[in-house]
Amino acid sequence: GDGGGGGGGGANFRVWLKYARLEAESSAEAARAIFVRMESGVGADESQYYTARALFEAEHGAMQAAEAALRRGVEAGRLDVAAAKQALHAAQRAAAVCAAREAVP
Repeated sequence: GDGGGGGGGGANFRVWLKYARLEAESSAEAARAIFVRMESGVGADESQYYTARALFEAEHGAMQAAEAALRRGVEAGRLDVAAAKQALHAAQRAAAVCAAREAVP
């Protein structure tokens, strides 16, 4: 990144998030690449980035990655521990739904 472009990150972030979620419908790998890119750019300062990333990882069976994303959010000062715990519970529910869906023949 060029590091430029201060303000207006919020709208830009929402566009990227929508893009990642659309990609996730067809390719988890492509979506993950977008999330990784967001973390070093538009997503870094957004609490919603970390919760969305955790949910995405959980939905794709990567619970450790989900927890790690929330931990980074707390360490970055974007999530308080209570918010991270709440997001983790949501992620665990998403992972359970995902596992149940895959178990259906």
